[in-house]
Amino acid sequence: MDSEIVRLGNSDIVLVLEMLNSCNSFKYADTDTLESLQSYLTQQSLIIGIFVEEELAGYAILSLRSEDSLDELFEKYNVITDRAWGHVGILQNCVIRDIYRGQGFQLELLKKREQVIRNFGYKAIFTSVHMENKYSINNLIKSGYRQIGRHISQNEWIMFGKVLSGEDDFRTKY
Repeated sequence: MDSEIVRLGNSDIVLVLEMLNSCNSFKYADTDTLESLQSYLTQQSLIIGIFVEEELAGYAILSLRSEDSLDELFEKYNVITDRAWGHVGILQNCVIRDIYRGQGFQLELLKKREQVIRNFGYKAIFTSVHMENKYSINNLIKSGYRQIGRHISQNEWIMFGKVLSGEDDFRTKY
């Protein structure tokens, strides 16, 4: 099935919201609202969409972060590292429309976000995944990500990281 990945803008947010309303398992992306999606576009973030025959099949969010914003994130997930990371990418929500799941679109969006991070010259990518989201966890592991931390709030979340350049020196407190 032919697909096209494009950067989404303000005018595309309505497509994302319509897609979310049609998805059965919306629980992992329930924070993606009109306001939050608009704020991603005004911050150091981008939203990319994957289209199949002009229909939005899925979307993914990538935030670009500086090193000084990582301390709180690493502490929350009990990650220990001696490395100075510089700028990194944070993979945020990735949602695929129900009828397109299992066709590799999440992996395509993952690879595209990695390409963007590499183009910026960033050294690493991090993301957190709900413990029950086995499909995302498997895709991350297949793509070379490593579990580096975990966090329990109302649910359990796992943090994954992938070093794009240099050595992987993660240690965890658990």
